[in-house]
Amino acid sequence: MDEKRDELKTALRALAEEARRDLGAHAAPEVLMAYHSGGLSAEKAKLVQDHLVACRECTALLLDLEAFPELDQQGARQLSDTEVAAAWRAVQPQLREPEEPGVSAPSWWRRVGGVFSPVRVPYAIAASLLIVSLGLGGWILSLRRENQRLAAHLNEQLAEREQAVAAATKSLEEARRQLEKATRHAEQDQSHIAELRQTVEELSQPQLNIPIADLSPRDFVRGPESAVKTIEVPSGANLFTLILNTTHQPSYPSYALEILDQGSKVVWQGRGLQKSSLGNFTIALSRRLFPAGQYQIKLYGLSQGRRELVEEYALRIRYQ
Repeated sequence: MDEKRDELKTALRALAEEARRDLGAHAAPEVLMAYHSGGLSAEKAKLVQDHLVACRECTALLLDLEAFPELDQQGARQLSDTEVAAAWRAVQPQLREPEEPGVSAPSWWRRVGGVFSPVRVPYAIAASLLIVSLGLGGWILSLRRENQRLAAHLNEQLAEREQAVAAATKSLEEARRQLEKATRHAEQDQSHIAELRQTVEELSQPQLNIPIADLSPRDFVRGPESAVKTIEVPSGANLFTLILNTTHQPSYPSYALEILDQGSKVVWQGRGLQKSSLGNFTIALSRRLFPAGQYQIKLYGLSQGRRELVEEYALRIRYQ
């Protein structure tokens, strides 16, 4: 069985060698490129196919063309037939090698080590590389322009975002300042409310040992020093009472009172004061409202929308 197989292989080799001798001229690289791209007519394509059946060299060249990637990049500029022909004419003189005298070999064969062998990367491939490089150059230029446009658009978006972030940061800073201000006011209000509650609590408790002072009008008491009444308020007393005596003055429907400090600044004023059956007036003062010092009290009579000064009193307050 093995002998028959060897005989069959030998016969097939002989037939292949005989077919190669009858092949004639190899297909030109331009024809193979046209066949590869589908640019040949049906008749010429049939001839090339018949040649490829028995020609290993042309088959290898066609496989090289098949293995080469197609140039189909988005944005690459398509080359015209004129540009392709010009590129081929420019590279063809550099790729051809002189044949040795008396030796007939295909134009794409080259002597290597004393024998002729087919070149694996023939000049048709080099020409294709040149065409590819031209197309890739246009594609790269297009990509560069697109990248520049995208970079400019991205820079605009970044600038807008930076402006938005700056505006938001400014708003947050202003809101933080307003919050701190409101917090301080709230703390002050809470402190004031606590003081008022303490005052109300103190005033709600029974007041013991409240001092009571009789005040006579300044005109009634002679001498500047003797006209100032001094009141000593114990440390535990939050209130003290003043009795305002009057001379024989005409009566008014209503009275008003005004208390001024030593700098003649009004500390308190009010209406609705009524004369007692003894012909005097009483008023209770708080030590929180009236700190230690000298004060002046003015009593006014109110009648028909007019206010007339009735009496003046001088008072000095001391706290123990």
